[in-house]
Amino acid sequence: MSAAGGPRIARDNMVMCLDAHDAKSYPGEPTTNYFGHLDEVTLGEFGQLGNLVPIFETYGLVPYTMSMDIKVNKNGGVYVYMQNGSYTKYSFVAISVSCTKEYQRFTFSNLTPAGPTAAWTANTPTDHRAMLAMYTGYGTDINPTVRNIQIEKGSYATPFVGRTGKNMNHIQARPTSVNLLIHGNVGSGQSFYDSSPNKHTVSVNGDVTHSNTKSKFSGGSIYFDGAGDDYLYVADSDDWHVGSGDFTVDMWINGDDYANVSYPALYSQFVDDNNFLCLYFAGASRILLWGRNAGSAYSTLDHTGTTWTAGVWYHVALVRNGTTTLLFRDGVLLDSVTESWTASNITGALYVGWWGYGTNYGFKGYMDQFRFTKGTALWGSAFTPPTRRNLKAPAVDLSGSDDGGNFTTKAMTDVTTYRDGQVIEPVASAVWDFDGTDDYISCGNGSSLNFGTGDFTIGFWVNITDWVGNWAWPISKAPGYSGMFIALTSPGYFRASLGAWFTDVIGSYSSEPAISFGTWYHFTLKRASGSVTAYLNGNQYGTSVANTYDLGTESANSFNIGLGPDATANTNGRFGAVQVYKTALTAQQVKQSFDSQRSRFKV
Repeated sequence: MSAAGGPRIARDNMVMCLDAHDAKSYPGEPTTNYFGHLDEVTLGEFGQLGNLVPIFETYGLVPYTMSMDIKVNKNGGVYVYMQNGSYTKYSFVAISVSCTKEYQRFTFSNLTPAGPTAAWTANTPTDHRAMLAMYTGYGTDINPTVRNIQIEKGSYATPFVGRTGKNMNHIQARPTSVNLLIHGNVGSGQSFYDSSPNKHTVSVNGDVTHSNTKSKFSGGSIYFDGAGDDYLYVADSDDWHVGSGDFTVDMWINGDDYANVSYPALYSQFVDDNNFLCLYFAGASRILLWGRNAGSAYSTLDHTGTTWTAGVWYHVALVRNGTTTLLFRDGVLLDSVTESWTASNITGALYVGWWGYGTNYGFKGYMDQFRFTKGTALWGSAFTPPTRRNLKAPAVDLSGSDDGGNFTTKAMTDVTTYRDGQVIEPVASAVWDFDGTDDYISCGNGSSLNFGTGDFTIGFWVNITDWVGNWAWPISKAPGYSGMFIALTSPGYFRASLGAWFTDVIGSYSSEPAISFGTWYHFTLKRASGSVTAYLNGNQYGTSVANTYDLGTESANSFNIGLGPDATANTNGRFGAVQVYKTALTAQQVKQSFDSQRSRFKV
């Protein structure tokens, strides 16, 4: 059975298997908690919590969402607002909430700050404050206690997750996204892919290849032969221009010989001798981070005395957290240095398994899950390394035929299905929640999704919230209104087309079962030997229709979830468990796929 639930069919026939809970993270994670660190604090009838001006002036006058836990010493109202003496530089929030003696989490959503007010400009031009404040009323004797304040960019709140590692601007946060993630089990031979949402092109030099000889997790690893010409590289990108900000580089390694050449490197970005940043070994008991900016050296992280044994898997994490640079092995802090340094904007490629200099300096051994995360210090103290493969792309294709899907926005997963604070392993009921404006998943146009005139099966769960122009578009692979698409149309009918504008392939319009808002349905469309059949909740409806439209002509068009045949045709609703087979399932298998998931969707 697939991870998303489905019939037992030869793996080669499954070409897509996407589900929200398989991603192990969701794209609605906060970009960062932009509010400075705040533990539990008790205020009087009036109190200030912090200055929001640096947030707005750094990240812009865009929508933010603020959430916090509040309790009071006696039941009553708390007025949450921004205050700056008699003048407020920015308008942001002014809301009253009713509080009790037990903590409640309050969310103030989609708050868009305005620019400086005329009063502020005229009266306090040098007072750059806009204080987040609380007021309960003088004489009320109501004292609020506040904790876990989270301010994030976006129109809705995500669960607060506390972590170790603190600095002024990025506290208690999760990453915007992983900027680069290279798995040992994604791709084959010398074909490697970026499984992060950014989908960078990963290029190969020399003999570096996928290997099944050793694997930290199932599915293989990346092997470098250490000859000095084996490495992966990705073109220069702002995604790894870290400047003076936080970042994390982590990976699993299993070296054949840590001293086989001079200075074997795990990763680097290199232009020339005077402009580079590199994490590398200098023998089997010394590891360093070294960089130069226009010839001036920075970073003094140089750890000696810990032996790296050949043939052993280690988790390595390099973290820059504020002014502290830390190095971990298997979650144990090996070394840290406190220093302020700024990495130059190195314009060279990012190299994995090589220094980028000369014909030597190559790592020899196995590597897996190379990950680069800009803007977030993932760890600030000892931690437990990952115990399973980290599927960090927002939509991970578990069929093995593709490297995942790209979300067009980051506010798309239904966070109400998550336990508060649960990020690495969210509950199995997680689904994608599209808002009908600009949300959809683009799965690319790989050959595995081009069926030509042959057989295929597409199955998915959908729950429509409302119509967008009397339509909803679960699946499309079409330019304009020709090609392939599956649609729902007001007043509530499934439609499907292969070929020209609405060449209906699921029987007569009058025979289609009506659907309702807010209800989950499992829809399947299959083509077997030129005959197309539709199923709803495991049962065929309508009659099979002859259709041999050549979907190979759609090879240039992406397979999209939640987007119709033109750029404005979005879906307002939820999706889960999308499965695509390059074969025609039997009626029994379609029913089995529905039955395997119906309890999850409460059908």
